[in-house]
Amino acid sequence: MYSFLLLLFFNNMKPKVKLKPTNTDAKTYLYVFSLLIVLIVLLYANTISHDYNIDDDLVSQNHPIIQKGFEGIPEIFTSYYFIDKKMQFGYRPMVMTSFAIEHQFFGQNPHVSHFFNLLFYIINCFLIFIVIQKIFPRIHFAFSVLVTVLFVVHPIHTEVVCSIKSRDELLSFILSLLTLLLVFRYVRSKKTFWLPIIMLTFVMGIFSKQTAYSFLFVIPLSLHFSELKIDKKTFLFVLMTLLSGVFIASLPRYLLPPVEREIFFFENPLVLSTGFSDRLLTAFYVFFFYIIKLIYPHPLVFYYGYNMIPIPVISNPIVILSFIISIGFAFFVIVQFPKKHLLSFAIIYFVITISMFLNIIEPVAGIVAERFAYYASLGFCMALAFGIFKILRIAFEAVPDKKRIKFLIMLSLVFIIPYFLIAKNRTKDWENHSVLYANDIKHLENSALANAIYADMAINEIYTDHMNGRQPRDMENKLALAVKHYSISIDVYDGYFSSYNNLAFIYYQFFKDYEKAIPLLEKAIELRSDYTEAYFNLAYCYQMLMSSEKAIINYEKTIALDSNFYNAYTNLGEIYAMNADWQNAEGINVKLKNRLPENDLPYINLGKIYLMQGDTIQSMMNFEKAAELAPDNLGLLSSLLNFYERRNDVEKALYYQTKINQIQHKK
Repeated sequence: MYSFLLLLFFNNMKPKVKLKPTNTDAKTYLYVFSLLIVLIVLLYANTISHDYNIDDDLVSQNHPIIQKGFEGIPEIFTSYYFIDKKMQFGYRPMVMTSFAIEHQFFGQNPHVSHFFNLLFYIINCFLIFIVIQKIFPRIHFAFSVLVTVLFVVHPIHTEVVCSIKSRDELLSFILSLLTLLLVFRYVRSKKTFWLPIIMLTFVMGIFSKQTAYSFLFVIPLSLHFSELKIDKKTFLFVLMTLLSGVFIASLPRYLLPPVEREIFFFENPLVLSTGFSDRLLTAFYVFFFYIIKLIYPHPLVFYYGYNMIPIPVISNPIVILSFIISIGFAFFVIVQFPKKHLLSFAIIYFVITISMFLNIIEPVAGIVAERFAYYASLGFCMALAFGIFKILRIAFEAVPDKKRIKFLIMLSLVFIIPYFLIAKNRTKDWENHSVLYANDIKHLENSALANAIYADMAINEIYTDHMNGRQPRDMENKLALAVKHYSISIDVYDGYFSSYNNLAFIYYQFFKDYEKAIPLLEKAIELRSDYTEAYFNLAYCYQMLMSSEKAIINYEKTIALDSNFYNAYTNLGEIYAMNADWQNAEGINVKLKNRLPENDLPYINLGKIYLMQGDTIQSMMNFEKAAELAPDNLGLLSSLLNFYERRNDVEKALYYQTKINQIQHKK
């Protein structure tokens, strides 16, 4: 791709005529920006009242580093974008820094986060208008206005604006466009002090999200289409600056620990495909998907994945149609690129910016996503605006007469109004998890992960109520919903190991149906032999069925897979104690105590074991140690108080009564 652009660029490098004065003055910019602000506020102001939503917890809500504010910023630049016990991946310190700064001043507040997303979208759209004007200074500003307005109202952007997590797309695009404008400034002035600034903004864009890499190709493309006077030396300086930025942006992958990110089959089935042909055919299918979704953006959903997008065969009609469209695009570009045809710019820009998400280089989690089309949608909006101008036979460089302006507005509204209404309606769906999932799930009957996410939400709502001391609301219906959608996810993909586990959890935890849970858990383990949670749940079911031998085997397997799975130690100790195997009961809890010397849990367990043996001295010693480590454990303090009252130990009874009174007074 790069060699192709360079060849055409140098073959067409001729002295440029002197630029005409721009057809936009400061007043025009003010009017245009005011129009954009009004449209964006009308569309997205309601999102400021929205709550957190899907994946916001990954980067903002309750994030341990973000909550440190300014103090967390150095750690952000030395950490992955996402980290948990099993995975660590991504490097997007710029967007994480924006959340840390936000938290420093406003605390954890979804409404503030949504406000800043709205503000960043406004800035993004301002820059789009300016960039189009800079690349095509001879084209009447009405074209740039139309392109930008179409971009503003396009419904496919609702995910990016409404999702706090998707701020990475906003910041990345802003910084990419800013980099392009700075390149233009350097080319005009030839002042080398712009070069490090260009490199800095480009790196910042990549550090927001890697989609910014696409501007390594978009910038030379834009220089070719512009009317700037540029020689080979200047162009090579720009190129070397961008490549230096790529080098700097790639350093974290060598300085940080290895990436740990497993993409599962239900996220993208290409992970189990070894042939390049599968990726290529999928790329054609996905390419057509994005074109259709940009033309007709309905339905919009929060996730796709398997089996919303199949791995197609070569005879698939969509693949064939996409191939024909691609050949048509290629032929048009080859013929028209040297002529600097406006539509050829739109096509090349679209292909460059969407290519990262076609699953050719590597499988993309989710296969497709609306946010992946954010950059590329600008190329679509340019092509649509081009078509409107051509239909009305409006010359791009001439000032349209009033009659043509009237027709231009009328025809543009045919697209703008439906897009606006679809986008406005879609923003309401992003109010919170419940509203979004409930609205979208009817379109996601073939998405294994989406159905599992919906079921997860129902169970999480039950537990949230319980943890907050409330009786779970509508529990019966929520459990039925969870069972239904875990079952659907398994029907869509019978290898979905976590859905088997979670469905089993519902059966044993809420319905006490251990026999029904066991075969589901055994299936989960069959599918994933290192599934720690499934082994623990299976052990618990056997424990409840008084099948001690099988329970012990599975608890021991749990600990072998995860030595920090502390509940397995406790439950294993309980089984040993119930069978009067005091040596093993004590031994397993001593192991737990060695792992958690400052935790009350092993001491409570040992206290119970000694009490069962009739050794009250050892029992009370461990209970007292537990109370020392957990001074706010009212249940434990009350038990100690009752014990010493029965023993007529006034001094210790008074001591624990005082502790209880202090806690109650604080509350």
